[in-house]
Amino acid sequence: KPMGNMHFDAETRLSRGSLLPELEENVKWENMFPLHLETSLWQKQLRVNFYNRYIRFQSFYDTDVQNLTAFINHPTLKFTASGNTQEKVWLQAKVTSMERLAESITSLYTMKKPPKVSGDIQIDAVITEMQHASLEVQTPMVSYQVNHQTNKSLQDVSLKMELEDTNMTLNSYHVTHEGITVFATKPSYLRLLESNLTVLPFWVNDAVEVRGYYDLAAKKGQIDTRSERVRVAHTMAEVSAALDITARMEGNATDVSGKVTILEGDILYDLNQKRFASDSDIVIVQDIEETESSPLMENLSINVLVESQKPLVYDKGAMDVKVRPGVGVHKAKYSDLMVLGTVELPKGGSYMFEGKKFVLDQSYIYFTGDMNKPLLDITVKYKALNHEITVTVAGTPAAPNIRFSSVPSLSKEEILSVILFDSEVGAGSHTGDEMMRMMGGAVAKSALSNVGVQLDHLVIGDNNSLEVGKKLTDDITVIYINGEIPKIELMYQHKEHLQSVLGASEESSSYDLIYKKDF
Repeated sequence: KPMGNMHFDAETRLSRGSLLPELEENVKWENMFPLHLETSLWQKQLRVNFYNRYIRFQSFYDTDVQNLTAFINHPTLKFTASGNTQEKVWLQAKVTSMERLAESITSLYTMKKPPKVSGDIQIDAVITEMQHASLEVQTPMVSYQVNHQTNKSLQDVSLKMELEDTNMTLNSYHVTHEGITVFATKPSYLRLLESNLTVLPFWVNDAVEVRGYYDLAAKKGQIDTRSERVRVAHTMAEVSAALDITARMEGNATDVSGKVTILEGDILYDLNQKRFASDSDIVIVQDIEETESSPLMENLSINVLVESQKPLVYDKGAMDVKVRPGVGVHKAKYSDLMVLGTVELPKGGSYMFEGKKFVLDQSYIYFTGDMNKPLLDITVKYKALNHEITVTVAGTPAAPNIRFSSVPSLSKEEILSVILFDSEVGAGSHTGDEMMRMMGGAVAKSALSNVGVQLDHLVIGDNNSLEVGKKLTDDITVIYINGEIPKIELMYQHKEHLQSVLGASEESSSYDLIYKKDF
């Protein structure tokens, strides 16, 4: 062979007693081997190839003109590199299945919590003179698993950025998550000098300016977020808001404070579909997961005020109301998140029930900590031919207290008859209890549904007792009976005319098999 030429071909195996496992215990060395290696140098052409059962790598390099070509082949990953190392090198990577790629990685490396992601992604990059790099990332959708029953996704992901020395320029980006699109066409700038990261500035939706610094070594910094007006579009609402928020970090502690001012907006989602937690004590066994404490969340403190200059407008279907929030989002270290404040429902809103218009009086929803358990103070009025009916809803969404009154004065049976039949005469056809059971539940459910409280079962009974129920499935309903002795019932619909009812209270338990049929 000419002087300087060589060829090397070998198959390597992991020998018993090898020192490799001591170098990195998380690497599954037994799966790395056997490893086939081929190397040759022929007339200034360097070739390096290696492969095992998971991956194959091939490369060609001209040491004279410094041209490079390289390939990586994997069932779900294709990578190519080509160009001149002194001028430009083009890189391209395409992942056809992130889920299968993650499985391959875990077969070679032990991870405590391997990422559960799926989707495809393409990355294109150009390296110029080994000093400047431009990068472009695109994927139509990436799904990731939050827990064993919840999957979320990112859609329409794109990113263009440049790197040079200690500077990074994010030319543009775009991503949609849970109906919210975050993007920027204005360039954002970040600089990493030694351990100091500086943001100057970073743009969100071309309207939110983020500036700040963070010392990676000292674990200390501050991020300021400002915007005079940013529009947020979501399937639930479209709002314009001003932001003035500061985040201060020191060690593991993060303190977030500031103000969000809603300038104007519309509520878009269907309040009839909103459901509140009916009982925080109910635990679904199969949903229990082992949770780990998060130092970030434990050491996070929040003090953010959310106000609205103008009421938000909700005009959909049978409902036309305005909403003005004035709440604070608070969290102390090692504590749960709390929402404190008031959501005002200005007078004049309305909703239609069976062709009748109910007008909202000045009403409020009070938040005292748990955002899923607000206190209700809602009043609506209905003007009949000879009477003005008032319906008030108090208590919590899980245990509402509904009252009916009228001017001139009517009995509760007559009030319900007026609402449904425009006449109190219908009250004479049924007893008071029958009227309350037949009509009170329907009226109350409608009133609650139109303010966002959705119930599947509601019956007003004797001595102001109240039955509130939720459907777990099409056949199973759980009912809470707030009588003299509170009781829980589990109702199972076997067939059209046959159902079982299992009841339990502090004093007794029961099981009833009920057959119903009209004759």
